Amino acid sequence: MGVRRDRDRWVGEIAAFAASKRTVSEFCSRRGIKEQTFRWWRWKLSAAKAPGTAVRMLPVTVTDTAPTVAAAVERAALPAEIVVEVRAIVVRVPVGVDAKFAAELIAELRSRC
Repeated sequence: MGVRRDRDRWVGEIAAFAASKRTVSEFCSRRGIKEQTFRWWRWKLSAAKAPGTAVRMLPVTVTDTAPTVAAAVERAALPAEIVVEVRAIVVRVPVGVDAKFAAELIAELRSRC
């Protein structure tokens, strides 16, 4: 079967599935279709007609100076630290500390307390 005929067949199968109101498993079982193949064609056909899939570029202005975390905190009047309480322990994490490090520290404290 040629690619075009195969594609046309699957367009029909996907339309029949939508009209059937059955689950993918039920539909494929009744039609003798492998679920994995059905799901792939459904994905392939929906991706081919999905609007707005083209990449859009947005204008960007590059400046010489980037604000530091401290300057951003000052301007936004944000707290200089985040306070986390783990049972009886209080951890004060300065704004700008690596989030992964802070999360690992807190997870370790939770596991030990």
